[in-house]
Parts: sequence; C-alpha cells; structure tokens
Amino acid sequence: MHLLSIVARRTMLRALFILAATGCSGWQGYHHGAQAQGIGDLTVIDRDGKAVTLSEADIAALDTHTVRTKTMWTDGVITFEGVWLRDLLKAGGIDYQKSPDAVIAAKALNDYTVAFPLRDAIRFDVLVALYQNGERLTISDKGPYWIVYPRDSVAELQDSRYDHRWAWQLHELRIQ
Repeated sequence: MHLLSIVARRTMLRALFILAATGCSGWQGYHHGAQAQGIGDLTVIDRDGKAVTLSEADIAALDTHTVRTKTMWTDGVITFEGVWLRDLLKAGGIDYQKSPDAVIAAKALNDYTVAFPLRDAIRFDVLVALYQNGERLTISDKGPYWIVYPRDSVAELQDSRYDHRWAWQLHELRIQ
C-alpha cells in the first residue's frame, strides 16, 4: 500500500474518532493526552515548558492578513487568511526577537511534528491560516490551522526545502 494513502487513512480515522468522541459538536471537547483541549485551541510552549493555550477566538482576535500563493498540495493560486506566525507567538508569550536562533516544533493533531527555524517568522510573512479561499479550514482540509509560507512572493521560498515546513492540522507550537 502506498505510504501516502496509509497516512491519509490514519489522519481520516483520527478525525472520525475525534468527531465521534465529541458528539460531532465541532471544536469543543477534543481530548489530547491528559489535557482536554478544543480542536480550535492552539498551545504555544516556550523553552522553559510554560504553555499558553490560545482559543480560536483569541487567534481570530489578532490582526488578520492574506497570502495568495500556490502550494504543493493544491491546484492554482490559493487565498489564505489568518494571522502572522510572529503575532501568534507574541500572543502566546514568546519574545521571538530574543531567541532568533530557536527552533519551532509545529505539532499536528495526529502528532506529526515538523521543526523549522524561528527566524522564518521574522524574515518572512509566515501565516497561520484559518481560511482557504474564504472557507474556514476543517480537519479534513488541513485545519484547524495551517502554516503557510508566501511562496509565490519570495523567490527563496520556491525551494523544496521550505515545502516541508507547511504544517497543517496544527495544534501546538513548541519553542526549542
């Protein structure tokens, strides 16, 4: 069986389990580990292990921005709306300017984790997307949050080395 289809099936099964466990009530009641956390919640953890959980409302209250770009996973140019990663980190208590050498470990709902330099949040307008083409991202479509790089507007980002940094189904950012 193709590895991609195995990963896709596992992700879909996890999403179905989450919906069943929450009574299909949407964002509330997702249970991850020992801590109950809403699916629309995003936890930011600093180098000392201090965690701040931002609700979907907290994130939506931040200034919103738009990035129009192609992706490796979609067709054509997509319009993403969300918040700058650096603003989200600040809302989570991270002073990213004091730790530009740090690494962000972005963790998905299925526990997949990708690490990338925190300096990306400083150098580029990296977006934490909530919307794709005007539609709220869902678990089945890379939501609740998707890290999006402005690939089309920065030539350096068109290098495949950046493509793996586009974490989706995001629910945790850990500074290392």
